[in-house]
Amino acid sequence: MRASFFILAFLGSLSIFGYGQQSDSLTRKQISIEELGNDMKRLVELNAPIKNGTDFSTVESIHLNHATVDQIIEVTDPYLNSTIPNSKHLCEFLLMHAVLYQASNELERQELVEVLCKNFLTEESLHFLNNTLLLLRKKDFNDSAKKYVVGLINSLTTYYYGLPAQFLSTAQITKSIPFLWKIVDTSFKTIQNRDIDVLASLARMNEKKAGRLLAEYYNSSFNNWGDFSAKTGEFWRHFLIAKNLAFSLDSTVLNCLIKEFRAIDINYSFRDGDSGFYPAQYLGACIASMIENYPYRKEDYALKPKELLDWLSTNDIQVKDK
Repeated sequence: MRASFFILAFLGSLSIFGYGQQSDSLTRKQISIEELGNDMKRLVELNAPIKNGTDFSTVESIHLNHATVDQIIEVTDPYLNSTIPNSKHLCEFLLMHAVLYQASNELERQELVEVLCKNFLTEESLHFLNNTLLLLRKKDFNDSAKKYVVGLINSLTTYYYGLPAQFLSTAQITKSIPFLWKIVDTSFKTIQNRDIDVLASLARMNEKKAGRLLAEYYNSSFNNWGDFSAKTGEFWRHFLIAKNLAFSLDSTVLNCLIKEFRAIDINYSFRDGDSGFYPAQYLGACIASMIENYPYRKEDYALKPKELLDWLSTNDIQVKDK
């Protein structure tokens, strides 16, 4: 159900963005706050009956796509805590869309992120911000937003504490470091994905020990699920945690991933259900996501392993700012 929501929302964003590029006659100044308020009301009404998704292909969505940041904050405010079905999902998507495409400066990004932190850092809503983590940095959080993020320290006693830890580290809430070390399992025999996320979060807050542990675990026998050279077992699982590690933006982790990337067959792929899995492309995308000055496509579906390999051999690497 959650996957369906994100797929529909993503497709809707493409529709909104594509239409907006083509519509030169429609500008932000042409739309009044009253009109946008009516558009938001209508968008909520249209989406209320929809199950397992939301529709952003309507003209109301197009208008909201051209709103200013202040306008988006104003028209979404009445629905942030509404009980109308899908209304909160609509607000979250419109606010994040504004962060990505409508904010024209860092102050506007901070205002939007503050609204998101105020209204979505709850156990029920936090997962909706999961896909935005890699798009945010410390400078996107003003003091008010950080106060909301600090409240996530209380969530570290929950079963899946990886996501709260990631938000704490993205906002660089360093007072959470002792709590994170206290809850994380560093035994390679029993470590789980949530612990990998916590270690990556600690490394993102410059805890060098955490970066070393991540690199050691990645290369250890505990992260081997088959024989890559013989293409047997579930060896692909070895590569999947590279995405979790990449969140750390840690130089030790980056060097670890690059070392393996240079050693594997960049042309190898295998079938995974109805699609193919390309270890080098997946690992390369994780590496590229950590590099500030990599000039080419970084998405795992678009990254070219040979292009990355050549670039790594001829350029100085700048780790992405935290």
